Amino acid sequence: MDQESEELFGALLSQPIPYRKSNLWGFCDVWGNLLIEPQYDEADFFICVDYYNPEFRAIVRKNDRFHLIDSENRILHSSDEEISDWDSLTGLTFHLLRNNGKQGIFFKNSVLLPPEYDEIKMDEDAFILYKGDKLGLYDFSGKEIIPIQFDSISYQDDDEQTIVRQWKAIRGNSVSYFSEPRSTAEISSDEVLDEVLAQGMVSFVKFEDELNYLRAENKIGIHILKSGNRIPAEYDDIKPVDLSNWDGESMVHSAEAGKRLFTVKQDDQYGLINEQNQLLIPLEMKTIETFNRNIFYFTKDNKKGCYLVKQNRMIAPEYETIAWAHTIEVNNDEEFKILEVQYNGKKGFIGENNMKYFED
Repeated sequence: MDQESEELFGALLSQPIPYRKSNLWGFCDVWGNLLIEPQYDEADFFICVDYYNPEFRAIVRKNDRFHLIDSENRILHSSDEEISDWDSLTGLTFHLLRNNGKQGIFFKNSVLLPPEYDEIKMDEDAFILYKGDKLGLYDFSGKEIIPIQFDSISYQDDDEQTIVRQWKAIRGNSVSYFSEPRSTAEISSDEVLDEVLAQGMVSFVKFEDELNYLRAENKIGIHILKSGNRIPAEYDDIKPVDLSNWDGESMVHSAEAGKRLFTVKQDDQYGLINEQNQLLIPLEMKTIETFNRNIFYFTKDNKKGCYLVKQNRMIAPEYETIAWAHTIEVNNDEEFKILEVQYNGKKGFIGENNMKYFED
């Protein structure tokens, strides 16, 4: 492993990952070293609940009770009913609590809103709370903005640059107006995109049909006009892969300018090559599935594996099922993917470093 990879994985060692031993779950680091001994019936991934002051929480289940724990395995909240993660648009993640048909909100280390509401919805930077047929509005600190006594609530300003939000609340034939400073500084999505593009964080690579197909004795190859690279006419079929799609996960494009990938077929088997005709996925697969999240999934002998494009790594086909499960963001340029697999009929996770986070 090179120095760059060592530094990347070294930075991840403190990130707990669900680890299964037989039928119990605990947590480990990216190398499989146990951080929390297996003791739970179920365990979800740790998530950051505050982007600006990183704190991590995970939902676990033991003996039909749900617990919210921190990275030191301290139980912060317990419930007989399911607890759910709830991401906001402001860099905060809340947990939705349930109790006898009522809902509440937990944040970081304490209950923000007790489970006494019929329903809670999240707006851009506020909670909409329902009791019976009435609703009100609370901010993300749990402070009341509009009391729960109105029939409807609507925004009065559409300008995202304003520092004050305004609402119109209706009760019967009466109308009331409320205002509140925005909880976070916000800029429009267009400005975010402009800034991201200006920083070079996004690389859109749009390939035109600059391909000449080469044919010889019922075989096919390709001449890539833009780069001048030639793939010899030695395949039964060859198809270019469109890498110009929006990633949707990290806004970082998987392909470098001037690089293309192609699925190839030979004797009813499939593989993946680059412009230099180098095999990225061996030409021995029964299927190669849809490109998704910079991942190609493939099948061989009824077992599944995958190829991670951005990481240029392959997970061997030895699982009943395989799918992306979680991404640990290291920085703006690096990320670590974790995949969920079914192995011998049991759920498990593996890292992009091919480390198995389970044992039977």
